[in-house]
Amino acid sequence: MNFILSNYIETEKCKLTSELIYLNKYLSVVYIQQSKLFPKITKFVYLQSVLSNPFYTETNKTDFLDLFCKTQNHYFAFNRMVFIWKFKRANIIISNDLLLNPIYETDLTKTLAIIFNKNKYLFSLTDLINISMSALTNSPNYFTNPLPIKNPYTNIKFNETSLYNIYFFIKRNYCIMPQLIHNYFLVNFKLKQYLYENESIIRNYVIKNVLNTSTNKQLKRDILVMLKPRVYINSQFQIDEQFPSDLLVRVFRPYLELHYINSFSDNGDYRDESAYKLSKLLLQFYKVNPHFGRKRINLSVKTQYDFVKKQNVKIKTKTVSFNTKHIPYHILVKGIQEFAEPTVSHNIVVREDVSDTEDGEVSETDNESESESDDYSIIDSDDLYSE
Repeated sequence: MNFILSNYIETEKCKLTSELIYLNKYLSVVYIQQSKLFPKITKFVYLQSVLSNPFYTETNKTDFLDLFCKTQNHYFAFNRMVFIWKFKRANIIISNDLLLNPIYETDLTKTLAIIFNKNKYLFSLTDLINISMSALTNSPNYFTNPLPIKNPYTNIKFNETSLYNIYFFIKRNYCIMPQLIHNYFLVNFKLKQYLYENESIIRNYVIKNVLNTSTNKQLKRDILVMLKPRVYINSQFQIDEQFPSDLLVRVFRPYLELHYINSFSDNGDYRDESAYKLSKLLLQFYKVNPHFGRKRINLSVKTQYDFVKKQNVKIKTKTVSFNTKHIPYHILVKGIQEFAEPTVSHNIVVREDVSDTEDGEVSETDNESESESDDYSIIDSDDLYSE
């Protein structure tokens, strides 16, 4: 680059004044960052100092700016040439996505190749989005702490050039740009500024993401905490320990989102609104069916001929079900009072040989009664409910 500038100055020397020749010489030194007099000066800082210097004429400033622009043009052209040369000769180290599915460099809509330490890594579009969102929304125990986006194979963060390539690759091939990735781009990938401007958005994203990624066991634990008396309402829900976790989570998932917002959101008004709304909805839910989640046990006895013993025997059948009547969340919100159809019935049958030959239905109890300690075998667990 210094040779190009010097050659250009020599050919155009007849058109340049002595002051401009000095400036051009100095610019060539600054451009390749070899200045010993002013080692911390950058080319743009020096350009600004020349254009704002009152001792140079407008003609000198115009000629100098023209030379600067031509130099920039040659500089970026050589940079592009070097990048293409390195890109074509780089070895492909990773040719699978994070799920070990093969991906191909020629598929420009789904695969991005990134040069990293003179090697080429292939990333799928989905992996890049997941890697970026995982880093930008990192929140251990709901404490917002975004991390720089890193290469998962080397655990070294991507440089600014790679981040721009990732952003425009996602923007070009993904129908909806994730908001947090776009906001990270708007602050020029400055992590502290990104956290300062997006902490509330990150917290709300994490709350919703927990509902979609947590296991039913984890969500059930938080639901039972939410339903404890004097947390939101004074009434006591009696959810049986054997109540199906998947059904419980499906019914109370939208309520749990309000509970998470009230517990972890950093927006005071948002928390208060969620707590008020949740208390009203849970109170209405309880009024509709205060026995939701309780166990029901039905006992019946019927006679059947046993061909082995050659006599009639009584078969005792125990059917266990759960009270699952409720009004769906979206109907409660609208204020419509409609009961859902009877929902889930987990039937458990126990067979016993009885010497008597009388038929009859024994009893129906609620969760408060003690259940027998016979061996159970589940014969029917179909979910008949759909919201």
